Amino acid sequence: MGRALRMWHQLDYFKRHYQTVIRHLTPKKIANILFNTYEMEKKKVILKSRPPFLKVEPTALCQLHCPGCPWHQEASPREFSTSGNLSYDKFVKLIDPIRDTTVEISFSLRGDAFMNRDIFDMISYCRKYNIGSEIPTNFSYKFNDETLERIIDCGLDHIIIAVDGTTQEVYEQYRKGGHLDWVLDNARRLIELKRKKHSKTPLVECKFISFVHNEHQFEEAKKLSESMGFDRFSTVLDHFHPKRKAEFENTIRKSDKKKKSCYWVYRTSVICWDGQVCPCCNDRFNLGNAVEDGFLNVWNNEHYRAMRTMFITGEPVEEQGKVCIGCRTFWATFTHESEKEPVATA
Repeated sequence: MGRALRMWHQLDYFKRHYQTVIRHLTPKKIANILFNTYEMEKKKVILKSRPPFLKVEPTALCQLHCPGCPWHQEASPREFSTSGNLSYDKFVKLIDPIRDTTVEISFSLRGDAFMNRDIFDMISYCRKYNIGSEIPTNFSYKFNDETLERIIDCGLDHIIIAVDGTTQEVYEQYRKGGHLDWVLDNARRLIELKRKKHSKTPLVECKFISFVHNEHQFEEAKKLSESMGFDRFSTVLDHFHPKRKAEFENTIRKSDKKKKSCYWVYRTSVICWDGQVCPCCNDRFNLGNAVEDGFLNVWNNEHYRAMRTMFITGEPVEEQGKVCIGCRTFWATFTHESEKEPVATA
């Protein structure tokens, strides 16, 4: 029991998402999580456990053109169809085999989830099968009240709204094409509708990404969040913020000391709108196609096994290793393989 509790407290994801996670736990899911953590600690290559958490990309489309987003740069690692949306039927095919062990799905990767009209049906599916759901969004739309009511009624657990400034002039330096007044108006009405419906969900979070150009508005943004009635205010430094250097060096020291396996290849998985399975938010390597082959057939295939083996041998495999080289989180494990500066990951 003591070991199980120690393993439980090591799960950082739970600390950040406990309100969603605790709502959807079952004995079977708890057993899977504990066994999954055990397999990660023991650096197992073939897993009997399943990923408790998923990142599913509903769409590659986004109406904004944020300069720091790797998916909207010419150097993006792979081409993708700008007409690509994940259909509801394909989503069900992906999730059905693992719905009993999946605790939460984050509908995110490149595009904004609300660009896909099937998103509400996908979330309703999650509610039906006791799976938590989360959407990070720029929320820069002209939503009517009916759409905002659907966000509440479909069963969404958690919505994270990007508010990277308190004035349009500052906000649009990063959120190119975005309208701060639309974002704030949608948020106000969503919060009010949630209150009128006496609904506990979704948890409405205001997220402030701190850049050099907007950090002077941090306190103002926090006060704005409180005055509007957001349930939570959070902040994170942009990948290229000068202050990230100290964080990165600290991560390297911890990684050098502990030499842990990468949680991405054990605890979670990323599924793109076309079924491609990626090891993490970086889609430089295709582990297989969950629509064509079935997710469980991909989860322990030769590519996944090779990636997990890297954290035993410390030697990057030719193709799979390209994903990890330059990763800010696990850079220290493979520093001997490259002298390039670490690159930002989504």
